[in-house]
Amino acid sequence: MAAAEFCRCRCLCEAGDFNSATGVYGKAVAEHSFAMLLMLQKKLNLYRDAQKKNEWSDFGTVTSITDAIVLVVGLGDIGLHFARLASALGAHVIGLKRSMGPCPEGVHELHTMDELDEWLPKVDVVASFVPSTAATHHMYKKERLMAMKDTAIFLNSGRGDAVASEVLYEALSEGWIASAGIDVTEMEPLPTDSPLWQLPNLMMTPHISGQFHLPETFEHIVDIAAANLAAYLKGENLRNRIQ
Repeated sequence: MAAAEFCRCRCLCEAGDFNSATGVYGKAVAEHSFAMLLMLQKKLNLYRDAQKKNEWSDFGTVTSITDAIVLVVGLGDIGLHFARLASALGAHVIGLKRSMGPCPEGVHELHTMDELDEWLPKVDVVASFVPSTAATHHMYKKERLMAMKDTAIFLNSGRGDAVASEVLYEALSEGWIASAGIDVTEMEPLPTDSPLWQLPNLMMTPHISGQFHLPETFEHIVDIAAANLAAYLKGENLRNRIQ
């Protein structure tokens, strides 16, 4: 790349003109979160813990994705992928987004984010994929988690600051909800002395679902970068541009 072109790219970046990877992580993150859901519904996390202790245990009643009411909070690329997975296995999917529009594939009912309090007490699963903004910071406050069914499962693969760590711990340890599966935490890495580590009804992974463990994720990133480099050199519009 010529020096003038490099300087132009640098100036664009310094001015806050960037490109995102929108559309790349939906499959990987949604499947990761969905796997957590099925595991928690069948209590496979508890059986894995028992296996490591050489214990032959029966943990009783389980739940099913079929006919479950699933609330997907945040209908971006990841949320839509998750909604289609849940719908395909027989769940009734309710989607929440900032503004109304056509009801997308895999979503049976579409509502706006200001209806969150209305839906939380009615659903069996809450799957959150919201970004980190002033509006979403600690949006799952104590009163909202207390309002959920005590049989409900909470999933978070969006941003960790959507729920305070101490609130999530209280919800799980006090039985406000049945279990949770999270790929993000409010503080990352999660401190080794956090009580979240020891909760038997919490499945937690270290913010890895959106990395490149699924090889095609990296391939899609490269495709976007290559297409944008070619477009830039031709003076054409760039894909996924953020200004």
